[in-house]
Amino acid sequence: MMIARLLIFAIASGQAVAEDSANSAGVLQSAHIRIVLEGSDALVLSTYRIDRSGEPLQFNAVRMPGQTTVVEGAFGPGFELTEEDLANASELTAPAGPPGRVYVRIRYRVEGDFSRLPVFVPNAETKPGVSLIRLLIVGASESLVIDDAYPRFERQQGGLLVSAPPELPRAVSLPSARQGLPLSRIALLTGILLLLAAAVYWATRRVGARRRPTRSSGPATPVP
Repeated sequence: MMIARLLIFAIASGQAVAEDSANSAGVLQSAHIRIVLEGSDALVLSTYRIDRSGEPLQFNAVRMPGQTTVVEGAFGPGFELTEEDLANASELTAPAGPPGRVYVRIRYRVEGDFSRLPVFVPNAETKPGVSLIRLLIVGASESLVIDDAYPRFERQQGGLLVSAPPELPRAVSLPSARQGLPLSRIALLTGILLLLAAAVYWATRRVGARRRPTRSSGPATPVP
């Protein structure tokens, strides 16, 4: 289940990169996503710095089943939010404007099932060595298994979890409280078992082919 979740996130992130390259409104210089766990919900504080090309800025977030995303505010060049935009918002748009560096801040709360949190991804191109991305999780218990988180997080002093992925993911999978093997070991064991199964299958086919009797194409010799 966790492996499938990671594959879905990876595919979604790849689609986001393709969309950003095709309809880029500039270059993402930095993104700072701070996730604060507060009991039954999570507060997300996102700050973006974008070298704008002049095209409209769009911030899109995926909708997760079993949760509600409430935008408490979007601050940037020309954002105009209505009451309809606040509840279950999945797209925030700023109109076209002059090229140059702009800052955008989005504050939203996720209620319900927040084991996976949507991230507002801008239509700005991410460039290696130029785009600085940081994800922070505040309030995570020490007992949580961080190997289950996506993208990969590292634990720092005070219980702070930090991640620096090369691309801005569309969703963050939070650490779980499960017991057992870490996700990395489960993925490794799964790969080994698949390789062993394939080796046994092909070995069985070769042995069967060797034992199969050869049929003669000529007429049978009569017995006197």
